[in-house]
Amino acid sequence: MTVGAIALRAMETKPVAPAYMTDLMAETAGFGAEFETDVPLNARMWRHVVIHSTGAEGADIARRAHFVVDADGAQLVRATDLWRAQRPANHVSSAAHNYNADSIAIALQGDFSRQGPSKRQLRELARLVRSLQHTCNIDTSRVYLYRPDLSSGQRSPGKAFPTRQFTNMLNKP
Repeated sequence: MTVGAIALRAMETKPVAPAYMTDLMAETAGFGAEFETDVPLNARMWRHVVIHSTGAEGADIARRAHFVVDADGAQLVRATDLWRAQRPANHVSSAAHNYNADSIAIALQGDFSRQGPSKRQLRELARLVRSLQHTCNIDTSRVYLYRPDLSSGQRSPGKAFPTRQFTNMLNKP
């Protein structure tokens, strides 16, 4: 009987999470519940990341985004219902490509026309984008500021947004 118990114990296996969940859990360990989805993550669906700001585009952009990066508070990054349901967002108007179908929208809370985001807000934005890039295999060349990268006119996330610093943060190993 002891030999049988030992044999059964040796054959015991632990449940294995699907590959997409393992990658997501490893990469987003610091984010917690705000990165969870109600349906399986469809990483192949997401090909771009587009960053907006509520100051340049109005508060409505936060309701049309997958993530919101707040200016302050204990939890700076939060997912919206669109992300949790893995649904496209209606956040880009472009004749060249249907970015609404395959891009992750991030709304950065604030007006960055005169002053950039706080160091903490910028750091959390970069961390979120790097996590999304890793999880969904999105190259840095496909991370856009809404304006001027995808739309002409008013600049979003704003003239004072530190584009070069942000790009350098994304390129860190």
